[in-house]
Amino acid sequence: MVMETMQIRLTEGLIKEIKILVGKGIYPNSSECVRDAVRRLITGSGGKIDIPEAQEVQKQIQKQVKDQFQKPTGTTDFYPEEMSVKTQIFNTLRKTANNFGFNEVETPAFESLDLLTKKSGEEILTQIFTLEQKGDETFGLRFDLTVPITRMFLEKQKELSKPVKWYALSRMWRYERPQAGRLREFYQLSVELFGSSKPTADAEAINLAINCLKNLGLTEKDFFVKINNRKLLQGILLSIAKESQLESLIKLIDKSKKITDDEFNQEAKRIKINPKELKQILKCKTLKDVEQLKLNNLAKEGLEELKEILRLTDKKFMEFDISIARGLAYYTGTVFEIYDREEK
Repeated sequence: MVMETMQIRLTEGLIKEIKILVGKGIYPNSSECVRDAVRRLITGSGGKIDIPEAQEVQKQIQKQVKDQFQKPTGTTDFYPEEMSVKTQIFNTLRKTANNFGFNEVETPAFESLDLLTKKSGEEILTQIFTLEQKGDETFGLRFDLTVPITRMFLEKQKELSKPVKWYALSRMWRYERPQAGRLREFYQLSVELFGSSKPTADAEAINLAINCLKNLGLTEKDFFVKINNRKLLQGILLSIAKESQLESLIKLIDKSKKITDDEFNQEAKRIKINPKELKQILKCKTLKDVEQLKLNNLAKEGLEELKEILRLTDKKFMEFDISIARGLAYYTGTVFEIYDREEK
């Protein structure tokens, strides 16, 4: 028989309470008290303890043992049943991407910090899981798949026929406060199309996303796509802001629906933007509303791109939303987000 030892750390206060039980003769020694608690926790048996103070100590031991063996905050365990469901979902996503002519690639879980921080925006910089530095190199866990897949493309771009259509389906990490729908470790399907700046490329990515969800059994009654164009938005914003203010302004717009009206006004004033003028722009609900504004050449270019994409996608899934901006610095053209019909 193989004997295994498990180290358990208990608080000083609990150790004192255990010693009191030993002193009263309830347990022969402290180790037996802890072993009894662990046996009951693991096997769910052992009979009822009739001594109230011993019951309380047992509960405390079991709680502290459980705490030591909890999965990391913001992560998910997949037991066989959940793993089976995940595998079926991933197979559907892979099949859909393949049907659109995309080929699967894989990247390392970590990249150099220099690469990860190049075009990621300030928020992401605080969310990177940084690995302990062993030598001259500094590494961090990937927070998305676009950055490492782009690195892969740049390394081989001269050898590749364009456009290049790749996808990856893997896990990544962000150090942030876990909440509904946002974990520290999560999976992402990343679809990348290199070598084409035409609206048809963006439309293809959107159609692929829609088909992924349709192939999982969802319909237009379940979800829809909010779409905007950064050229359009930036062109319009230049009527009330300087180019140096755009980055802060777009970040404010991106989070506008998650903050109060007072917070919105204060933030706009902080970056020296008139809140009323900004809200007037955000009141545009349709492309016809946008066309009533005085548009510069950049905005007109973005508007035409948006119209072309809407022509190439299924209208019953699409909705224009001028507040969709996306915070990362590498977004330059079409931006879209997918919501359930209740927008939760």
